[in-house]
Amino acid sequence: MDSAPPENQTANVDRVKMVVYTKSTAQPPVMAALVQQLEAQKGRLEYEVIRDGSAVLKSVEQTTMTVLILTLHQKEELVEVLNVLTQVQGRIQSGLLRAMVLNGMNHPRVIALLKSKGVQEIMDFNTNIKALNHKIKGAFLVVTQAFQRIRNQNIRPSTVVGGDAAASRGRRPGRNDSSSEVQWEKPVEHACDVWWIPSTKNLRNVMGRWLMDILGPGPAAGVWEEATFDRGGERGWIWKPRVSTDTTFMPKPGRWIFFGRQPEFVWQKNLWAFVAKNPYLAYYAEGSSESEYVRIDSPTAGKLKVYENSETARGYLPKIQASLEASLKLSKADGAANEIRGNFDPGTEDGSVGAMDFVPSGASTSARTGGNYSASLTPDEEPADWNNHTGAVGFGFRAKDLRIDQNSPRAKWRNALAPEVEMGAKLGLEDVKQAGIVAGTRSFDRLILELVPFSRNGVEMARKEALRVIELTVDQAALEFPAGDFAVSDKFLFKVEFRLGDVEKKFDMEWAVTAVQAVEGAGCLVQGSFTGGDHVSLAEILKLVMQRQLELKDFFLVAKGA
Repeated sequence: MDSAPPENQTANVDRVKMVVYTKSTAQPPVMAALVQQLEAQKGRLEYEVIRDGSAVLKSVEQTTMTVLILTLHQKEELVEVLNVLTQVQGRIQSGLLRAMVLNGMNHPRVIALLKSKGVQEIMDFNTNIKALNHKIKGAFLVVTQAFQRIRNQNIRPSTVVGGDAAASRGRRPGRNDSSSEVQWEKPVEHACDVWWIPSTKNLRNVMGRWLMDILGPGPAAGVWEEATFDRGGERGWIWKPRVSTDTTFMPKPGRWIFFGRQPEFVWQKNLWAFVAKNPYLAYYAEGSSESEYVRIDSPTAGKLKVYENSETARGYLPKIQASLEASLKLSKADGAANEIRGNFDPGTEDGSVGAMDFVPSGASTSARTGGNYSASLTPDEEPADWNNHTGAVGFGFRAKDLRIDQNSPRAKWRNALAPEVEMGAKLGLEDVKQAGIVAGTRSFDRLILELVPFSRNGVEMARKEALRVIELTVDQAALEFPAGDFAVSDKFLFKVEFRLGDVEKKFDMEWAVTAVQAVEGAGCLVQGSFTGGDHVSLAEILKLVMQRQLELKDFFLVAKGA
């Protein structure tokens, strides 16, 4: 969008309202152009500019969908902005309100505070109208999709705003209840059932299409290959192992086929995303055109028939976890050849494996499209964000059963400190005495880097205490000083001390102030550039600090799954 916010042209539905809250004495440069645009669309677009924070909630409650723009220029305005966001928190969580802030405060903690209150877009105070209009267009689309999603689930938007929607959506539908969107059936034990549904929240109807986040073999284990047939307008996709002789997830000859959009792997959730208007996921025995086991079906439009998780699928969970770990390793390996994005071109070995020798019953042959969207032969009626998996329960290598466990709980007697031989190798530790437990001293030596101010403008300072480092590079630094009277162009001499195990290094750095920002109750935030000193030593130390950060990240990544 280059010129103006979009108009809501949908008939007989709630319209999107724009609310602008600004109490700043210094208005953003873009504000005049924004108000002029809104005034030009006054007959087609409802909007309101508010200067009283207590009036924002009343204005928002007059409509279902809202795009809220707030301005923040000085620290005195921060509390009022946070209060406004707290008042509309329920709307933000429901997705029916999109909050945007034009931020003019240059403090590192402000952005984190705004995000914690649900602000989705934080823009520079001096942004231009073109950039702002682009964000507004995206906000209109998001709240409209949220409204459509709620309406398709037969939930009143007013109920969502009131905070009762979670209970409505979270209630599990009764088994074989024809009035429910999802019809649950008793589990069926099938030798090749490798699909696990972590939660009922992972099955959602979004604007007439089903979005299903399901756990299964990772991208390193297999690939979804486009078929030459479709079923009821839904493209067919065949899951094939990457290695033809691998029977880990295919103990007997056959194949899994999904009719809909090409399944995509969601790394944030460790799940496969299946999307279709009329989804159909079934297992076909080798050479058979009739499905042997149907995991998911759509008997009628808007209805979903799903079998509960089976004990067979539970038995596959350790193997699925291993395949996900292998996928993660390959995705992080050096070189594009090893990179995995969920779906990729199969290797030469897989290209000739399991050639199509039958057409499933009820399916018809069609030419390959080669496109990523396969759910229908007709274009989408309305745009939808199929990458939005908010609310889906991901897989942290601890699956959740959908059924109530009737078995007596059994204690796990494994000692949490018991050594694991593979752990040390995974962490990349050296001098391992007892694998996975006792590491070499260099692996966990304490790393200390301190910047102590010694003199200011050539005068030795009375207080020589290490400062809190906000940001540090070879050329610049942002530091938090105690309360003091600092000015741009002040020159400091720092004593830099670095210690790592037995290694200790001390040197001086000269630093000139370029910006000063007073922080109420937290001293003063001062930015500056290094003008002299031992830049070579500082660069080497920063490399070691970055390396330690990566080591800790890998350590906690592995420890999380331990």
